Amino acid sequence: MTHMLLCHGGLIKSGLISITQQLSSYWSAAVHDYEHGGLNNDFLIKTSHPLAMRYNDQSLWRTTTCLLLRSFCLSQSMHTLR
Repeated sequence: MTHMLLCHGGLIKSGLISITQQLSSYWSAAVHDYEHGGLNNDFLIKTSHPLAMRYNDQSLWRTTTCLLLRSFCLSQSMHTLR
């Protein structure tokens, strides 16, 4: 969907978004559902899923994805520095 909007929707051709914004859009799209279990936040909260307990019923998948990506980026940075 992101590629469709950027390329076929005319955003890239129009010059309305910078290369940084383009890359950010693709990166966001790629990681959006990383390790997403296919269940929505409401279901996880209603079933008292461990993620709901851990994050106090607030933005469960967003928080999980951000933390996983942060860990990934840090591990890659540390690996590169060695």
